[in-house]
Amino acid sequence: MRFAVLMVLFVAGTAEVRGDSTRRRWSIDPRELRFLGAMLKPGEKTYRMTFSPDGRHLAALGSDGIVRLFAARSWEKLREFPGHPSGVRGLAFSPDGKLIAAGRLNGEVQIWETDTGAITKTLAGTHMGVYNLAFSPDGKVLLAGEENNAATVWNVKDGVPVKTLDGAGFQVYSVAFSPDGRHAAGGLSSGGVLVWKVDGWEKLHTFAAHGNMVRSLSFSRDGDSLASGGSEGLVKIWNLRLGAAERTLEGHNAVVFGVFFSSDGRYLTTAGDTTVRVWDRSTGKEVLRHEHHKRSIYNLAVHPSGRWMATGGQDPEIRFWGYDSARILGLESAVSK
Repeated sequence: MRFAVLMVLFVAGTAEVRGDSTRRRWSIDPRELRFLGAMLKPGEKTYRMTFSPDGRHLAALGSDGIVRLFAARSWEKLREFPGHPSGVRGLAFSPDGKLIAAGRLNGEVQIWETDTGAITKTLAGTHMGVYNLAFSPDGKVLLAGEENNAATVWNVKDGVPVKTLDGAGFQVYSVAFSPDGRHAAGGLSSGGVLVWKVDGWEKLHTFAAHGNMVRSLSFSRDGDSLASGGSEGLVKIWNLRLGAAERTLEGHNAVVFGVFFSSDGRYLTTAGDTTVRVWDRSTGKEVLRHEHHKRSIYNLAVHPSGRWMATGGQDPEIRFWGYDSARILGLESAVSK
């Protein structure tokens, strides 16, 4: 009987890693987040990272502009997508995981097939840097945050711009869609946050959020709240129904490059300076802090299961975090990669 129980736990953990949508999502308490190890070296630094929606892949953008694709659990490097002399910053998977897009500092967005590495489209923008990308949940449009004081909405199928969203005279450094696809947000170099209604791209809210660049954005699962991370180290939570600030989280001493709501919306996980922190939303208090980076964190990537995440930045190795053992997640095999 004991052996059977252990086998059930192992198989269930494997299903979580693979992103099996039919699995039963186990309860997660963000206060129990653990450091699992420092593994994988996609380059001297890691500028962007993202997991594929099915949980099977991790894409990491190094400071050399190359996007490296790793297989989750085996951590084998499957493919490299070439960089560009101008530099590369934005990175995003399409919702079905079949496409991967990278934003270049010459204004272009390159889109490849994930499985083959074949180029499907090159979106020619305004010759100004593309800093962040986000696909809509239905995969029909791609939102590009740009250096030219705007965000461009691209039709993915046709490769043509649908709309240019005014950044109120400031560069758009971060972008995000709500899970239901009804809203999108952009973080500005001025510290402001813009929220649009996707149907018609009407501007709904303009928040004077931070004292400097907004480097990270995340909607809650129900789409009613938005979190923003700023260059001054603050995290702000916005009530989108009321169009007002709900709470400010103070503690990071440098740029906050990653924010993430727990599935029930009660906690936030943030990544900035050299720390990963968990906050109680109702009190605004920090309830957990990990410091396993030696140098600045640049990004936070959360696995679709919600059971683990990765951080990267100025340290050459990617750090992994989660609620399962490193062995179950296959992370121990990544040490030698």
